[in-house]
Amino acid sequence: MQIIVPASSANLGPGFDSIGVALSLLLTVDVLGPATSWQVDHQLADLPHDESNLIVQTARQLVPDLTPHHLAVQSDIPVAHGLGSSSSAIVAGIELANQLGALHLSNEQKVAFACQLEGHPDNVAPTILGGLVIGTEVNGGFAAVKAPLPPYLFAAYIPAYNVKTKEARAHLVPELTQLRELGHRCGALATYLSGAGPTVMTLLKEADFPAFQAAITQAGLPGRLVPLTPHPTGVTVS
Repeated sequence: MQIIVPASSANLGPGFDSIGVALSLLLTVDVLGPATSWQVDHQLADLPHDESNLIVQTARQLVPDLTPHHLAVQSDIPVAHGLGSSSSAIVAGIELANQLGALHLSNEQKVAFACQLEGHPDNVAPTILGGLVIGTEVNGGFAAVKAPLPPYLFAAYIPAYNVKTKEARAHLVPELTQLRELGHRCGALATYLSGAGPTVMTLLKEADFPAFQAAITQAGLPGRLVPLTPHPTGVTVS
C-alpha cells in the first residue's frame, strides 16, 4: 500500500491560520508489511526511525494497538520550511490508521482529527481535501470548505536555512521585502511568507516566471526558486 500526501502553503495573504493550498510537492509512504516493531526508513535529516516518528505517533493516537509495520518514506517537502512537512506527516499517519485499522473515516472526520492535533486547519485541511481551502473553528469544532483555485503559479523561494514555527517571525526572513519588490516588478499578484517561513511564496502568471527567476539571480539571492502548482487532490491511497 502506498499513501501519497501533498505539501501545503498556509497563511495566504490575510488568511492567517485559515487559508491554505495543497501544492505539487509530495510525501510518499510505502507500507511494506507487518513487523515486530515500527521501522520507518527515510533520509529526512535526524527525524526518528521508530515509533516516535510523527507518522507513527499520529496513527497510534487513532488506533493505540495498531500492528507495527515497516514503512518506507520519501518526501520532496523540505522540513521546517513553511511548506507543511509536519502537517503532511500527520495526515499520512491518519490515513495509515484509517487503512490498517479499517476505520472508514470521512474527509470531515480526518479534518477534525488533524485540526485537533495541529490546532488550526490551514495546512492540514488542504492536505486532506486538495486545492485551496478556507477553514476555521466553529462552535468548538472545525469547518473547512474548498474554494476556486487562483489561475497563478506559486513560485516558492526556499532558503537553505530553516525556521521553527514556535520561533518564527517575519524579521527572521530578511529576503521577504526584497522578493516582494522583485515580484511586483515582474507582474506578481502577491508575495507572502508561507506558513511560518522561511519559504517566501509569490503568485504570478506562468509566463512571468522566467523574468522573476532572472531578477532573483541578478539580485544575488542564494535560495532555490521552485515553480509549484496547486495540487487538486489531497491524500490518496493506492
